[in-house]
Amino acid sequence: MKINPRICLIISFALFLGGCGESSVGNIYLVYKDLTAPKKMSSITREEINNNPYGTISINYESKAPSIMVLGYVNFENELQYMSSNDLSIVTRFGRIIKTIGFTEDLVDTIFVGSDPLEDKPHLIKNSVKYTRIVSFGGDVPWQGNLQCEVVNEGPELITVVELDFETIRLVEECKGVKWWRVKNTFWVDAYSGLVWKSYQILFTKEPRIELNTLKPLG
Repeated sequence: MKINPRICLIISFALFLGGCGESSVGNIYLVYKDLTAPKKMSSITREEINNNPYGTISINYESKAPSIMVLGYVNFENELQYMSSNDLSIVTRFGRIIKTIGFTEDLVDTIFVGSDPLEDKPHLIKNSVKYTRIVSFGGDVPWQGNLQCEVVNEGPELITVVELDFETIRLVEECKGVKWWRVKNTFWVDAYSGLVWKSYQILFTKEPRIELNTLKPLG
C-alpha cells in the first residue's frame, strides 16, 4: 500500500487519538480514500458524514466540483489542517482560512492585530466590529499586506448543509488594503454557539471565491 505523505499525517493524528495497530492504519486509509474521492455534493449523504470519525469540510474552489477535506491535524492554537485527495490543503482557525497549500497563490501566514472577531462569540456581534490582519503570500515573489476589515451583522438566516438546517447569523466582512485590494467575505455562524457552518472567503483580490461548508465539526 502506497500512502501519500499527507495521508500519513491523518493516520498519525488518528492513531494518537485512537491507539495503534495494522488494522487501524488500513481502516484509516480506506476512510480517507473514500471520503476524499471526487464526488458531487449532491451524492454526499448525512449518514455518510455521521459514520466517519473525523472532522470534515467541503470546499468549492475555481468553480470546480466540491472537494471533501478531512481533518488531519489540530494544534493548541485552535488551528485545524484539512487535506483532500487532490493535493489541496487548508488551515482554518475559528472557521477562517489562515493558510493554504496547493492553490494558485498560497496564503502562508495570517497575523491578527488584536483578536479575530470570529474567535469570541461572533454570533453576539450587535452591529459591527473593526480589526486589522496581516496576510503573507508565497509564490515566486513572496509579499505581505495589511488589511483593514469590518465585520457587520446582517441578521438571522436559515441555511441547509447536507440535509440539516441551521439557524445562523450572517456576518459580512469587507477588507481593504492598498487602493486596488478589496475583498468581501461572508460567514454564516451558528445562532447559539458561533460555529461557522458556511462561508464565502476570498484570500486575495485576484483569487476566486472559496465556498467552505462544515460537514462535521471537530469533537
